[in-house]
Amino acid sequence: MSGQYPPGGQPGPYGNNPQGDSGQGPGDSGYGQPPGSGQPGYGQDPGYGGQQPGYGGQPGYGGQQPGPGGQQPGYGQQQPGYGQQPGGGQQPGYGQQPGYGQPGAGSPQSGAGSPPSYGQGGFQQSPGATAGSPGTPGYLAGPGGPQGPYGPGQYGGQPQQPPKKRNTRLLLILGICALALVILGVFGGVALFNNAQKAAAAKPPAAVQGYLEAVAAGRAEEALSFGAKPPPDKSLITDEVLAASQKRAAISGINVPVSETPPKGVTTAVDATFNLGDEQVNQRFTLTKVGDDWKIDQVFATVDLTDLRLEGLPMLINGVKTEAETANLLFGSYELTSGMNSIGYGDDKFLVKSLTETPDLPEPVATLTEAGNKAFVSAAKASLKACLAQKAVKPPNCPNRINPSPGHVVTASTIRWSSPEAGWDEFKGGLVANSDGSYMTKGKLKLKFLFTAAGTINGNPGTFNNNSWSNKWQYFYVSTDLTKEPREVFWQQEY
Repeated sequence: MSGQYPPGGQPGPYGNNPQGDSGQGPGDSGYGQPPGSGQPGYGQDPGYGGQQPGYGGQPGYGGQQPGPGGQQPGYGQQQPGYGQQPGGGQQPGYGQQPGYGQPGAGSPQSGAGSPPSYGQGGFQQSPGATAGSPGTPGYLAGPGGPQGPYGPGQYGGQPQQPPKKRNTRLLLILGICALALVILGVFGGVALFNNAQKAAAAKPPAAVQGYLEAVAAGRAEEALSFGAKPPPDKSLITDEVLAASQKRAAISGINVPVSETPPKGVTTAVDATFNLGDEQVNQRFTLTKVGDDWKIDQVFATVDLTDLRLEGLPMLINGVKTEAETANLLFGSYELTSGMNSIGYGDDKFLVKSLTETPDLPEPVATLTEAGNKAFVSAAKASLKACLAQKAVKPPNCPNRINPSPGHVVTASTIRWSSPEAGWDEFKGGLVANSDGSYMTKGKLKLKFLFTAAGTINGNPGTFNNNSWSNKWQYFYVSTDLTKEPREVFWQQEY
């Protein structure tokens, strides 16, 4: 035992620099040059046909360098790399795995004292391959090869693999396409999300829009379909009722703004504006989500009719008779009538402009309608005509009468009544409530009468007239019940 470790030499700073028995160090025979080998030192240029330079693969100690065209020693044989221990039980170099077919201890390449080649990697030449052939490890070691003049890895480093050719243009195109797909996916997702948000946000306003359009078009059942609950009484929510409303005050200019964000939760509110006749209406609707649909919480108003009723008169709203205390109504114009041409409710119209607030209701008073007044005047004229035709000095229930003086006897068959003047142009009736809830039509009429007749005066033939007062106006109250047929007219003189 020489006491050296590892056996056969001591590693130098670059590769293994073995020391023989002579104990030569790095500075003795060319740095890294084995003694007695005749090989030039690192960086020496041998002549043509001389020894192989020490780059691209070192031959072992004592190896004769072949001339041109000769096989270079070291190709296909495993040489210890940097940090590799020569000799028996050879260890792989630093970071080096033993190549396929690497010789073990006792082989010619593994004897004690054989120094490693500088820069030689642990590559094994494949069987049947020649040194320097492409695809073999030795190919990388040739001078002037792909690795440059210094061979694979300077100073015992790992040999470099041949660079893999990559189609950078294809990779760039694929990357751009992938990025474009990602961007399109992101924008598409955002667009789909925004569209879904807008669609969800539009549903409540769409319900309100549909409801108001149905009311405006007079489609009662369709309007009610937008509601969350039906009205308890639909007798006044009909197409006919809405048609009558539209004639007086049409719904127009419907505007229901749409929000950009969908409602949170299952309830929301939607504001709408529209015109009801000449008036603008602002209404806030509350809605509840029922399944995938939004329903309006309240689509009808409830109106108290208690203060609108007139005793003794029937009540009709837009032509539909009702006896209920309340009425369920949609937006619109409503008119109270009695169902009779002659008697009405006076201030008889009102608008439903809100579904939650009480409308401004009229203060109805039984009123003789224009048609009723005409009927009343006609009844009074007919009654007077009948009275003037009477052959009596005092026709019953008539304005024309005289009181004969004592001793005057009037022959009935000779009586002639006439009314040269009457105040018909000024005559106008009005309604008076009776204690039993009925209504009488009453008016004041001024008349002048002419009377002629024959008879006897104290037994002697004579004639009679009212010339003394024929030119004098007399005033009478005329009344009748226009709710009854035939109409009976009553006359009462004003004194």
